[in-house]
Amino acid sequence: MFECERHILSNGLRVVAVPVAHAPTISVIVFVRGGSRVDSKEKMGLAHFMEHIFFKGGKKYKTSLDIAHAVEECGGVNNAATGKEEISFYVKHGVSAGNLGFDVLEDMLCHSRFPEEEIEREKNVVLEELRRDLDNPPQLLFKSMFERVFFPNHPLGYPIIGNEETIWSISRNDLLRYQTAYYRPNNMVISVAGNIRGDAIFNEAERRFGSMVPAEISRWAPFDRHQSPGERICLVPRREKEQAGIVLASPAPGYGNEDEYALYVLLALLGGGQSSRLWQDVRETRGLAYGIGTSNVFYQEAGYTITMWGTRNSAIAKSIEVVLAEYKKIREKYIEDGELAFVKKFLIGRREVRFEESDEVAEEYGENELLLGRAVSFEEFKEKINMVTKEDIKRAASAYLGPDDLKIGLVAQERYCKNEMLNDLLMRD
Repeated sequence: MFECERHILSNGLRVVAVPVAHAPTISVIVFVRGGSRVDSKEKMGLAHFMEHIFFKGGKKYKTSLDIAHAVEECGGVNNAATGKEEISFYVKHGVSAGNLGFDVLEDMLCHSRFPEEEIEREKNVVLEELRRDLDNPPQLLFKSMFERVFFPNHPLGYPIIGNEETIWSISRNDLLRYQTAYYRPNNMVISVAGNIRGDAIFNEAERRFGSMVPAEISRWAPFDRHQSPGERICLVPRREKEQAGIVLASPAPGYGNEDEYALYVLLALLGGGQSSRLWQDVRETRGLAYGIGTSNVFYQEAGYTITMWGTRNSAIAKSIEVVLAEYKKIREKYIEDGELAFVKKFLIGRREVRFEESDEVAEEYGENELLLGRAVSFEEFKEKINMVTKEDIKRAASAYLGPDDLKIGLVAQERYCKNEMLNDLLMRD
């Protein structure tokens, strides 16, 4: 399914093409390696702000409205995202629009003008985005956990959006320096999926981006969780509300590690869907939450697993006890053959369904190329999932869901934010 073709331009820019026969759409995504983890403490939010400014017009599409008109005239969509380790820009459109995605992204990324008046105006827009996030308790909890629990005193812990002070401090020269440092062809990947031909995509990429000049890219600061263990409990008091938000987290290794696929299976078994153990126990059997899910996030040298749910204030302790009991059960007891077979089919099927959309295909293959140096095919994913054994799952559960490493984040009314209660629950496990 979805054979990936790969080509490297003479300037080092990597191009991934994934032909999807008879697809009605084409998705073009440009990835830049960097993200918020290369921001300085004084300029937190610079990578994210840069993403916004690229939409303010270039040589052909001179304003944000021109860009929007070009894409939306054919029913297309475009956007961008800033993560901890990458920034991405995408355009998705129907096949009849031809090379529109390349046309728009080339103009944005190669001919942006960074107008001073737009920079100052956009600061207010980003500040509204920041205020929206701060007014969202789950977002606020995650922000606090990144800073205090997951990656303390390290750029991985900086908020992607920055803060009010650092946003106001960003200048046009800061943006130009960031562009010079990281928006280089040897630090970028173009990923295209849909009704395409690989050779045509490679020729178009050469024509549009082949004149970009490569340069040496600065290395980012590594993270060592043993040197920065972080807090174990993160409390975020909130206004009077009936429901609390809870995150149970534990450290995990970075992407490409030997336990990556065992973790996929382990976490899907625990909280990957409505048939998962936690969903059935916490929601269906006990009625303690509307929903609950478990997932993992990988960065280059570190990551974390999370189980997240919301519950009534009076059930905070009980719900945590139930989740910890499921963690203990999966650490100490083997799973049944039928359950293992089921969860593997679940993961493979979910990946297959996700790949129905050309933008999902382009994102998956392109991000792997950017961060791993190669695209991971659907067939490889399927093979590695199927290779996971019960022993692998038990080993991963003991290594990454053990009681000594577990951390808790809680956003709730102040009178329920009790450090002693949460610490006692962790010690009991």
